[in-house]
Amino acid sequence: MRRAAFCLAAVVCGNVFAQLPRELRVPGGVAHVATGVAATESAPKVLLGAQQAWVTPVRGVWTAIVGIPLSTSPGALEIQIETSTGAARSEIIQVKPKTYPTQKLTLKNQAMVDPPPDVQARIARERTHLSAVLTAFRGGAPTAANARALLEVPAKGRLSSRYGLARVLNGKPRAPHSGLDVAVPTGTEVSAAAAGRIVDAGEYYYCGKSMIVEHGGGLVSLHCHLSALIAPVGSQVRGGERIALSGNTG
Repeated sequence: MRRAAFCLAAVVCGNVFAQLPRELRVPGGVAHVATGVAATESAPKVLLGAQQAWVTPVRGVWTAIVGIPLSTSPGALEIQIETSTGAARSEIIQVKPKTYPTQKLTLKNQAMVDPPPDVQARIARERTHLSAVLTAFRGGAPTAANARALLEVPAKGRLSSRYGLARVLNGKPRAPHSGLDVAVPTGTEVSAAAAGRIVDAGEYYYCGKSMIVEHGGGLVSLHCHLSALIAPVGSQVRGGERIALSGNTG
């Protein structure tokens, strides 16, 4: 079996579906932060560092749905709230510790564990590019073709590698897994997890052939390790629409 990988790669996220993401204030989790601004007033701007969060009315108050990066240390986390009148204040939330399982992998290609200098330069360029794409923010609520769920898994198969796994490659600790791997045969259709716009497609060293769908409100999905890219950049897609084929690239 080959693999198709689907990664939810938004730093801040929210939804307009039947329910909000479950709140869990841990590294890699989600925090619901009430801004104190009534929903009858203009929506405030909420920032975690330089990244803007999506806000939605909850019980009559604008509430930010803030994704907590996996790299966040437990303890106090400062969130900035700016109102339409220019007033600003900080909200401090407490991030609790969480231990993720460890996954030990043996790779035949040692260059994937210790890339040579020329590849390191490529990785740096790609990291800068992907960071810019993934952190771009479009206002408004995330788009949706239906109200069934926040995101649909883009291919049906066994979940072979879970989000947050601490990874050890050839005996060396590496960055934790920031996505969700789905084990399916190469060439399996991969669909959009929700309605949105294709904002990037290309082939990257670690991710292989990849496609990024922007769903609005800071919610972005990254589909990796593909064999073929079908939907063109700039196109609007429906939730469940075919956008690529699974593969084993990267």
